[in-house]
Amino acid sequence: MQLISTAALLFIIFPKTDALNTSFFIAKRYLFSKKSTNVINIISGISVVGIAVSVMSMIIILSAINGLESLVDVLSSKFDADIRITPSEGKSFNRKEFDFGFVKNQEGIQAYSETVEELCIVKYGDRFVHAMLKGVEPSFFEVSNVGFHLEDGDTVLKEDEFYFCMVDVSIAAGLELYVNSRPGEYESVTLFAPIRNKKIKINNDPFNRQTTLLSGVFNVDSDDELKPVLVHRDLAAAMLEYGDDISAVEIKVSDPAQANRIKNQLQEHYGSDFKVKTRYEQNELLYKVSQSEKYFILAMLSFVLLLTGFNILASLTMLVMDKKNDIAVLKSMGADKRFIRSVFFGEGMMINFFGAFSGMILGSVIVLTQYYFHVVPLEGAVIDHYPVQLNAMDFIWIFGIVVLVGASCSYFPVRYLVKKHF
Repeated sequence: MQLISTAALLFIIFPKTDALNTSFFIAKRYLFSKKSTNVINIISGISVVGIAVSVMSMIIILSAINGLESLVDVLSSKFDADIRITPSEGKSFNRKEFDFGFVKNQEGIQAYSETVEELCIVKYGDRFVHAMLKGVEPSFFEVSNVGFHLEDGDTVLKEDEFYFCMVDVSIAAGLELYVNSRPGEYESVTLFAPIRNKKIKINNDPFNRQTTLLSGVFNVDSDDELKPVLVHRDLAAAMLEYGDDISAVEIKVSDPAQANRIKNQLQEHYGSDFKVKTRYEQNELLYKVSQSEKYFILAMLSFVLLLTGFNILASLTMLVMDKKNDIAVLKSMGADKRFIRSVFFGEGMMINFFGAFSGMILGSVIVLTQYYFHVVPLEGAVIDHYPVQLNAMDFIWIFGIVVLVGASCSYFPVRYLVKKHF
């Protein structure tokens, strides 16, 4: 009765204007005080633990997905441009009809490169491998980070009248090809590229071939089946008989956070004849699958959280039955049904928030432990540990879901119970 005496004093001294503070005070005492029936404490504890585990699971799983997305972004940033412009139809477009002035004058664009791409065959000695021939301008090494991921050699594509090539480390391994360690001496690599618009016939060679010198080997950790071979744009265009046609314009932005804004401006200027994609959108399938998984998992765990919220309903039902005498005293002092509902609603929301914040803290600790100490290994991948990354937006989404579930599992049951019994 000490609680009711204190509450009565507050209710008398601070009438309806501070009714919310009074109801919160009573709800807080109900949450932490010992009940006449011990099972109420147990059910309340189960509710808190259930919500905490659900929220903790959300934090951990969403952080794991964020980590994978971040890893894909890091790997793709080694080779893929921040923005890529390609024709909406066909594989190429005429560079003389493209407005490069808009790209040059666009604020936020650091560098760009014209590129020519096509399948090719790479031959060294008696070994052959399939690859993706990519003809680029020297500015490509400003657009991409290939230069920072050289395994051996240098970023040379043309010197005087000689053409050079650079190959991915997977191609070099398949061909047993190495950069010559003696200064001024290079290994000869033969490239075969299909002649444009020429059909394959018996006794008719459909390929143009070019012998180049190997200048460097790079490693971009790409999962693509066809690994890249870099050559000068002029050489690729000549081998493919492209003339003034190119496959794409690749762009480096000074601030990656502005990539979407610049992409939208470019798309608006060039219209429907061209597709403008950011680096994320260039890995469209992987990015969409990752996002779909994230929303699906969030929906599933929200459903689990909703099921856990029914424990709150059971706890509030038993608490209302247990506190009938206290409520009768409050009613005799002028408390209306709205005040009584606010007491038990506040009780349910406190159970919800206490579990949610506990889950967020535990989940964050586990994620940070993995981030710094690499507790969970990842075998057979480009890194030796499972990547994780905390995202502030995930916490906002989870908190919003917790509030929605907690309010639903508290408000409607309390409204029904108070209406039925009081």
